[in-house]
Order: sequence, then structure tokens, then C-alpha cells
Amino acid sequence: MGGGTTVWMKKFFYPAALKPITSGVATNYTDTVMNDGVGGFTNRTYIDGFGRTVQSRNQGENGNYRVVSTAYDGRGKTVLTTWPILGLQSLSANPLPV
Repeated sequence: MGGGTTVWMKKFFYPAALKPITSGVATNYTDTVMNDGVGGFTNRTYIDGFGRTVQSRNQGENGNYRVVSTAYDGRGKTVLTTWPILGLQSLSANPLPV
């Protein structure tokens, strides 16, 4: 084998400890960074204190994100998942009220 260069394809980032949703804002998230050879793109998943997805943001064209939100009832059952909408990335996610 020659002296080829190793290129990463996927990187994961996640919090060391989960925090609860405070004042309606989720601050825990995991990032998946994909290398497409051109510049890459980032998918971010916001999670609650139980590790459940409350919002996912998948980077699309022109830097916009396709955003899907999920809400749970008091027993942890999914009660609502939205259709994807286009949005801009922000530093936190506002989960839907149940």
C-alpha cells in the first residue's frame, strides 16, 4: 500500500452528562459531522435528560436545516412528531409543549 492519506468520514460529539430541559429549552445535543469530500455537513440531535430525541436538525442546502421535533407524554410515549420544516441552526431547541 502506498502513502495514502486517511480521511475521516463521520465524527460524533456528545455531552459528558445529560442536563434536564430548563425553561423549555433543551441544551443537550449530539452532533454527527459527515465528510462528503467538499466541506462536510453537520446533523444535530437535541436530547432531553432521559436521552430521548426532542429535535433533530439535518443540514441541507444553503446552510439551512431540516428540523423535526418530537414530544412525549408523562409516561415517555411519543405523542407528536412534526413533519420536517426548513430552519436555521440555533444554540438550543425549544421542545413542543404537550
